[in-house]
Amino acid sequence: MTMTTRLSTIFVLLGIIIGVFFAAQFQTEVPLDSAFPADQYVARRNLVKDYLDEQGVLRNQIANLNKQIDDQQKKNEASLSTTKLSILDNLKTDAGLTSVTGAGVEIFLADSTGANRESTGVVPEALVQAADLRDIVNVLRTQQPEAIAINNQRILSTTAITAVGASILVGNFYIAPPFTLTVAGDENFISQRLKDPEVLTILKKRAADFKLQFHLTVKSHVNIPPYNGDFRVKYVKPAQS
Repeated sequence: MTMTTRLSTIFVLLGIIIGVFFAAQFQTEVPLDSAFPADQYVARRNLVKDYLDEQGVLRNQIANLNKQIDDQQKKNEASLSTTKLSILDNLKTDAGLTSVTGAGVEIFLADSTGANRESTGVVPEALVQAADLRDIVNVLRTQQPEAIAINNQRILSTTAITAVGASILVGNFYIAPPFTLTVAGDENFISQRLKDPEVLTILKKRAADFKLQFHLTVKSHVNIPPYNGDFRVKYVKPAQS
């Protein structure tokens, strides 16, 4: 094969590769970037909607799996000793896999009336931030609560609360305002701590200055559902029998 033939073959192969590349580009769906802000907003809103729909499906699947575990445990009760069953129940409680009922406190937290999270001109102080939820949860954790939930999403010690644009991610689930934080425990002790003027000072100042909605109610009965997220384990090994 002459040098000219080799070069011609190489150029033909490069032309085929480049053609395939451009064909793939033209067949690819249009990304979110657009010259029109309205297009970006609609695309992002649709993505969030799709994600929330997937969340609902995953939650139902997790709930069904937890029910199967409970059913299987009931079937095995006859063959397990009372001591082992008690240990299993305690482990499930410690892991947040059982519902908790009893006295407690409900905290209502919402954006300022009329504030629009999607507006570019909205004042950030008028919106509930992920940091606000983290601050409240951290205060509640110092009061030895039995359980905590945000919008019926159980909060564990490992649950992350982060901001994703204008949305808030609790664990693996997006939640939207208004927010209801429910805590089971000594309702008087918890409410006194939350009402302390030296606690959550920045949040309370924003509630006064920017009309952020922040209220708490003592409850004789609250119901906190079991944790329905995933567990990310890194160093767990099966126990040797």
